[in-house]
Amino acid sequence: MWSIAFKQVRANLARFVATLIAIAVGVSFLTAGSMLTTSIERSLGGEVDEQYADVSAAITSKVVEDDAGFSRSELPSGLAEDIADVDGVRAVAGEAMGITRFTDDTTATTGDSPFDIGPIVRNWIADEALNPLTIVRGRAPKAEREIAIDAKTADEEGLDVGSSVGIATATGGAKVKVVGITRFGSSDSADQSGTITAAEPWVFSVIGDGEPAYSTILVAATTGTTERALVDSLKRVAPDTVRVQTGSAFRDTQKEAFSTFLDVLRPVLQGFSGLAIFVCAFVIYNTFAVVVTQRIREVALMRAIAATPRQIRRSLQAEGLVIGLIGSLAGLAAGAGLTVLLSWIL
Repeated sequence: MWSIAFKQVRANLARFVATLIAIAVGVSFLTAGSMLTTSIERSLGGEVDEQYADVSAAITSKVVEDDAGFSRSELPSGLAEDIADVDGVRAVAGEAMGITRFTDDTTATTGDSPFDIGPIVRNWIADEALNPLTIVRGRAPKAEREIAIDAKTADEEGLDVGSSVGIATATGGAKVKVVGITRFGSSDSADQSGTITAAEPWVFSVIGDGEPAYSTILVAATTGTTERALVDSLKRVAPDTVRVQTGSAFRDTQKEAFSTFLDVLRPVLQGFSGLAIFVCAFVIYNTFAVVVTQRIREVALMRAIAATPRQIRRSLQAEGLVIGLIGSLAGLAAGAGLTVLLSWIL
């Protein structure tokens, strides 16, 4: 009966086309939805792990309210210098970030056009272990009005080492020189909108009022110092207004920032997949039932040559299994291709 089932599928393949398409469509939607969310989750988590791989401890500020009732989040000035003297600390680096945009207007500030936002501006971190960026051409920014720019943004803006370009700062437009091209691991940029780095202390004039201000302080431990021991030492000198975390806990916190996006995306994609499977199930059942009905004479002939009802049912079930496997494999392949396409679009 298995031999007969395979021959029937081969002989009536044209009749099963609608069933195959329905199976493939349903499976491809389900596959693409699952693969896409998993891919995004692993990608974002991998970026966090790569960016902060050598961080043994991190210090972030607690959100507090000022006298006017506004929430603010800042680290005390001079905290990085105090941390550098703690036993077990090998390196300290503060993270400062802001936004900018490319402009030819020498008076343009970052607050002039909130809807015209370009790359993220970061301070260049001198310690290679704590710096997530690598120079692929040129050198790191060292002086005022020198920047390094990520490879993708440089290509999009037609910039290279030695190019000059205008950027908006917190106090007005500035003409800067590109001295280096950077990459972030296997990606061009650490930020979706592009990454520009500038040396301290000038970077603080680009993103703020010129006063040093870090949003996060990253700490690398000396050889033999555990994360927990380092955190215990840092807590002795850190004020109550900051939060001290191990590197592992800090990476987990960073990953949680993406969870809201994934919590929304996953059920949406799974809902579309479930709807596709639900609709395709009717098409599959009805099409297969019609095909079997059209072959009533073949079934009668098999009964006439002594095939039992059980053998007939097993033959039809085997045909359904073969069609299901072929359609599912096609759907898996189509779903993988759809995932690649959607990932490229995103």
